[in-house]
Amino acid sequence: MATLSVVKNLSMAVSGAAFIVMGTLGNPAIAEVITFQGADPVQTSTGGRRPNSDAAAAKFDTAAGGLGKINLIDFESAPLGNFSSLIVAPGVIANLTNTSSDVSPGISSGFIFSRLGFNTTAGGEQFLRVVPTFSISTATINFSFANPIQAFGAYFTDLETGFFGSLNVLFDNGTSQVLSIIGNTGGGSQFFGFTDAGQSIASVSLQVNNFNSDRRDIFGIDDIRYVAASESVPEPTSVLGLFSFGTLASLLKRNKKHRA
Repeated sequence: MATLSVVKNLSMAVSGAAFIVMGTLGNPAIAEVITFQGADPVQTSTGGRRPNSDAAAAKFDTAAGGLGKINLIDFESAPLGNFSSLIVAPGVIANLTNTSSDVSPGISSGFIFSRLGFNTTAGGEQFLRVVPTFSISTATINFSFANPIQAFGAYFTDLETGFFGSLNVLFDNGTSQVLSIIGNTGGGSQFFGFTDAGQSIASVSLQVNNFNSDRRDIFGIDDIRYVAASESVPEPTSVLGLFSFGTLASLLKRNKKHRA
Protein backbone atom coordinates (compact mmCIF):
# COMPACT_ATOMS: atom_id res chain seq x y z
CA MET A 1 0.00 0.00 0.00
CA ALA A 2 2.87 2.30 0.78
CA THR A 3 4.28 1.76 -2.71
CA LEU A 4 0.88 2.39 -4.30
CA SER A 5 0.49 5.56 -2.27
CA VAL A 6 3.88 6.86 -3.38
CA VAL A 7 3.09 6.19 -7.05
CA LYS A 8 -0.28 7.89 -6.72
CA ASN A 9 1.23 10.93 -5.04
CA LEU A 10 3.97 11.05 -7.65
CA SER A 11 1.41 10.91 -10.44
CA MET A 12 -0.53 13.77 -8.90
CA ALA A 13 2.63 15.80 -8.39
CA VAL A 14 3.75 15.35 -12.00
CA SER A 15 0.25 16.20 -13.24
CA GLY A 16 0.35 19.33 -11.13
CA ALA A 17 3.75 20.21 -12.58
CA ALA A 18 2.39 19.73 -16.09
CA PHE A 19 -0.59 21.96 -15.33
CA ILE A 20 1.56 24.74 -13.87
CA VAL A 21 4.11 24.75 -16.70
CA MET A 22 1.57 24.49 -19.48
CA GLY A 23 -0.48 27.23 -17.85
CA THR A 24 2.54 29.52 -17.88
CA LEU A 25 4.18 28.67 -21.21
CA GLY A 26 1.53 26.87 -23.23
CA ASN A 27 -0.89 29.78 -22.86
CA PRO A 28 1.22 32.94 -22.93
CA ALA A 29 -0.33 36.35 -22.45
CA ILE A 30 -2.38 37.35 -25.46
CA ALA A 31 -0.26 39.42 -27.83
CA GLU A 32 -1.25 43.05 -28.13
CA VAL A 33 -0.80 45.39 -31.08
CA ILE A 34 0.98 48.48 -29.76
CA THR A 35 1.27 51.56 -31.99
CA PHE A 36 3.82 54.39 -32.02
CA GLN A 37 3.11 57.69 -33.76
CA GLY A 38 4.53 61.21 -33.75
CA ALA A 39 4.06 64.04 -36.25
CA ASP A 40 5.75 67.35 -37.09
CA PRO A 41 4.43 70.29 -39.16
CA VAL A 42 5.42 71.17 -42.70
CA GLN A 43 9.11 71.02 -43.57
CA THR A 44 10.86 72.69 -46.48
CA SER A 45 13.88 70.40 -46.75
CA THR A 46 15.02 66.87 -45.99
CA GLY A 47 17.15 68.19 -43.14
CA GLY A 48 14.30 69.91 -41.32
CA ARG A 49 13.78 69.20 -37.62
CA ARG A 50 11.24 66.51 -36.71
CA PRO A 51 11.41 66.06 -32.91
CA ASN A 52 8.01 64.41 -32.50
CA SER A 53 8.57 61.96 -35.34
CA ASP A 54 12.04 61.08 -34.10
CA ALA A 55 10.79 60.61 -30.53
CA ALA A 56 8.13 58.16 -31.74
CA ALA A 57 10.74 56.33 -33.81
CA ALA A 58 13.03 56.07 -30.78
CA LYS A 59 10.24 54.59 -28.65
CA PHE A 60 9.42 52.13 -31.41
CA ASP A 61 13.08 51.14 -31.77
CA THR A 62 13.33 50.50 -28.03
CA ALA A 63 10.23 48.31 -27.99
CA ALA A 64 11.01 46.51 -31.25
CA GLY A 65 14.64 46.03 -30.27
CA GLY A 66 13.44 44.06 -27.26
CA LEU A 67 11.83 41.57 -29.65
CA GLY A 68 14.87 41.01 -31.87
CA LYS A 69 17.18 42.56 -34.43
CA ILE A 70 15.83 45.68 -36.16
CA ASN A 71 16.26 45.59 -39.96
CA LEU A 72 16.31 48.88 -41.90
CA ILE A 73 15.22 49.69 -45.45
CA ASP A 74 16.42 53.18 -46.46
CA PHE A 75 16.16 52.76 -50.28
CA GLU A 76 19.65 54.23 -50.76
CA SER A 77 20.80 51.25 -52.85
CA ALA A 78 17.52 50.75 -54.73
CA PRO A 79 17.42 51.62 -58.46
CA LEU A 80 15.82 55.00 -59.17
CA GLY A 81 12.51 55.11 -60.99
CA ASN A 82 9.02 53.68 -60.98
CA PHE A 83 8.19 50.01 -60.48
CA SER A 84 5.29 47.64 -59.93
CA SER A 85 7.32 45.06 -58.00
CA LEU A 86 10.78 45.51 -56.48
CA ILE A 87 13.03 43.63 -54.07
CA VAL A 88 13.85 46.34 -51.52
CA ALA A 89 15.78 44.12 -49.09
CA PRO A 90 16.72 40.43 -48.89
CA GLY A 91 13.44 38.55 -48.59
CA VAL A 92 11.32 41.73 -48.82
CA ILE A 93 9.30 42.65 -51.93
CA ALA A 94 7.40 45.92 -52.44
CA ASN A 95 4.44 46.00 -54.83
CA LEU A 96 2.63 49.14 -56.03
CA THR A 97 -0.98 48.94 -57.21
CA ASN A 98 -3.00 51.77 -58.81
CA THR A 99 -0.13 54.24 -58.73
CA SER A 100 0.65 56.71 -61.50
CA SER A 101 3.79 57.17 -63.60
CA ASP A 102 3.87 60.98 -63.34
CA VAL A 103 5.61 63.25 -60.78
CA SER A 104 8.76 61.09 -60.41
CA PRO A 105 7.11 58.09 -58.72
CA GLY A 106 8.76 55.04 -57.19
CA ILE A 107 12.31 55.35 -55.89
CA SER A 108 13.09 59.08 -55.94
CA SER A 109 16.09 61.17 -55.02
CA GLY A 110 16.35 64.58 -53.38
CA PHE A 111 13.76 67.18 -52.47
CA ILE A 112 12.32 67.81 -55.93
CA PHE A 113 8.88 69.23 -55.23
CA SER A 114 7.32 70.77 -52.15
CA ARG A 115 4.79 68.54 -50.36
CA LEU A 116 5.51 65.47 -52.47
CA GLY A 117 7.61 63.52 -50.00
CA PHE A 118 11.31 63.55 -49.16
CA ASN A 119 14.22 61.53 -47.78
CA THR A 120 14.57 61.07 -44.01
CA THR A 121 17.82 59.07 -43.91
CA ALA A 122 20.71 60.99 -42.34
CA GLY A 123 23.24 61.63 -45.12
CA GLY A 124 20.95 59.94 -47.66
CA GLU A 125 18.90 61.09 -50.64
CA GLN A 126 16.55 58.34 -51.78
CA PHE A 127 13.05 57.40 -50.65
CA LEU A 128 9.87 55.81 -51.98
CA ARG A 129 7.42 58.30 -53.50
CA VAL A 130 3.81 57.11 -53.75
CA VAL A 131 1.73 58.71 -56.52
CA PRO A 132 -1.90 57.48 -56.52
CA THR A 133 -3.72 57.39 -59.84
CA PHE A 134 -6.53 59.91 -60.29
CA SER A 135 -10.09 58.53 -60.43
CA ILE A 136 -9.14 55.22 -58.81
CA SER A 137 -10.36 55.23 -55.24
CA THR A 138 -7.67 52.98 -53.73
CA ALA A 139 -3.90 52.70 -54.16
CA THR A 140 -1.84 50.09 -52.33
CA ILE A 141 1.79 49.65 -51.32
CA ASN A 142 2.34 46.10 -50.14
CA PHE A 143 5.46 44.78 -48.42
CA SER A 144 5.71 40.99 -48.32
CA PHE A 145 8.24 39.20 -46.12
CA ALA A 146 9.77 35.80 -46.87
CA ASN A 147 10.36 35.52 -43.12
CA PRO A 148 7.30 36.76 -41.19
CA ILE A 149 7.67 39.76 -38.91
CA GLN A 150 6.31 40.97 -35.56
CA ALA A 151 7.07 44.70 -35.77
CA PHE A 152 6.95 47.32 -38.55
CA GLY A 153 7.51 51.07 -38.70
CA ALA A 154 8.43 53.85 -41.14
CA TYR A 155 8.66 57.59 -41.71
CA PHE A 156 5.90 59.15 -43.83
CA THR A 157 6.51 62.55 -45.39
CA ASP A 158 4.07 65.10 -46.81
CA LEU A 159 1.08 62.96 -45.91
CA GLU A 160 -1.68 65.59 -45.67
CA THR A 161 -5.17 65.82 -44.23
CA GLY A 162 -6.64 68.21 -46.81
CA PHE A 163 -6.79 65.95 -49.87
CA PHE A 164 -9.83 63.81 -49.02
CA GLY A 165 -7.61 60.78 -48.58
CA SER A 166 -6.80 58.40 -45.77
CA LEU A 167 -3.97 55.93 -45.22
CA ASN A 168 -4.56 52.61 -43.49
CA VAL A 169 -2.11 49.91 -42.46
CA LEU A 170 -3.46 46.41 -43.07
CA PHE A 171 -2.00 43.11 -41.88
CA ASP A 172 -3.08 39.71 -40.60
CA ASN A 173 -1.85 38.24 -37.31
CA GLY A 174 -4.49 35.53 -37.31
CA THR A 175 -7.12 38.27 -37.40
CA SER A 176 -7.37 41.03 -40.00
CA GLN A 177 -6.05 44.29 -38.55
CA VAL A 178 -6.57 47.86 -39.80
CA LEU A 179 -4.63 50.78 -38.29
CA SER A 180 -5.13 54.39 -39.42
CA ILE A 181 -2.38 56.93 -40.07
CA ILE A 182 -3.57 60.53 -39.85
CA GLY A 183 -1.78 63.07 -42.03
CA ASN A 184 -0.58 66.56 -41.09
CA THR A 185 -2.12 69.81 -42.21
CA GLY A 186 0.39 71.07 -44.75
CA GLY A 187 2.40 67.87 -44.97
CA GLY A 188 5.55 67.62 -42.87
CA SER A 189 6.80 64.32 -41.50
CA GLN A 190 5.66 61.66 -39.12
CA PHE A 191 6.66 58.26 -37.85
CA PHE A 192 4.21 55.41 -37.50
CA GLY A 193 4.95 51.90 -36.31
CA PHE A 194 3.50 48.95 -34.46
CA THR A 195 4.69 45.91 -32.54
CA ASP A 196 2.78 42.65 -32.27
CA ALA A 197 5.01 40.50 -30.08
CA GLY A 198 5.12 36.80 -30.82
CA GLN A 199 3.01 37.00 -33.98
CA SER A 200 3.97 36.04 -37.54
CA ILE A 201 2.95 38.65 -40.10
CA ALA A 202 3.71 37.76 -43.72
CA SER A 203 2.83 41.12 -45.29
CA VAL A 204 1.96 44.71 -44.48
CA SER A 205 -0.17 46.77 -46.86
CA LEU A 206 -0.42 50.56 -46.89
CA GLN A 207 -3.73 51.48 -48.48
CA VAL A 208 -4.59 55.01 -49.63
CA ASN A 209 -8.34 55.60 -49.95
CA ASN A 210 -11.00 58.15 -50.86
CA PHE A 211 -9.19 60.41 -53.33
CA ASN A 212 -11.02 61.50 -56.47
CA SER A 213 -10.66 62.70 -60.07
CA ASP A 214 -9.06 66.03 -59.23
CA ARG A 215 -7.36 65.48 -55.85
CA ARG A 216 -4.86 62.97 -54.52
CA ASP A 217 -2.18 62.90 -51.86
CA ILE A 218 1.37 62.23 -53.06
CA PHE A 219 3.71 61.32 -50.20
CA GLY A 220 6.98 59.65 -49.31
CA ILE A 221 7.99 56.59 -47.27
CA ASP A 222 11.49 56.10 -45.89
CA ASP A 223 13.57 54.35 -43.24
CA ILE A 224 11.29 51.35 -42.89
CA ARG A 225 12.27 49.13 -40.00
CA TYR A 226 10.99 45.67 -39.05
CA VAL A 227 11.73 42.77 -36.72
CA ALA A 228 11.46 39.13 -37.75
CA ALA A 229 9.06 36.87 -35.86
CA SER A 230 10.52 35.44 -32.65
CA GLU A 231 12.41 32.17 -32.87
CA SER A 232 13.91 31.99 -29.39
CA VAL A 233 10.87 31.30 -27.15
CA PRO A 234 11.39 27.95 -25.30
CA GLU A 235 9.09 25.14 -26.35
CA PRO A 236 6.56 24.34 -23.59
CA THR A 237 7.18 20.59 -23.93
CA SER A 238 10.92 21.02 -23.42
CA VAL A 239 10.48 23.00 -20.22
CA LEU A 240 7.77 20.62 -19.08
CA GLY A 241 10.10 17.67 -19.55
CA LEU A 242 12.82 19.27 -17.47
CA PHE A 243 10.36 20.26 -14.75
CA SER A 244 8.71 16.82 -14.60
CA PHE A 245 11.97 14.89 -14.45
CA GLY A 246 13.23 17.22 -11.74
CA THR A 247 10.06 16.63 -9.73
CA LEU A 248 10.31 12.85 -10.26
CA ALA A 249 13.91 12.70 -9.07
CA SER A 250 13.09 14.76 -5.98
CA LEU A 251 10.15 12.56 -4.98
CA LEU A 252 12.07 9.31 -5.50
CA LYS A 253 14.90 10.62 -3.34
CA ARG A 254 12.45 11.54 -0.58
CA ASN A 255 10.78 8.11 -0.77
CA LYS A 256 14.15 6.34 -0.51
CA LYS A 257 14.94 8.27 2.67
CA HIS A 258 11.49 7.44 4.08
CA ARG A 259 11.95 3.66 3.56
CA ALA A 260 15.46 3.80 5.08
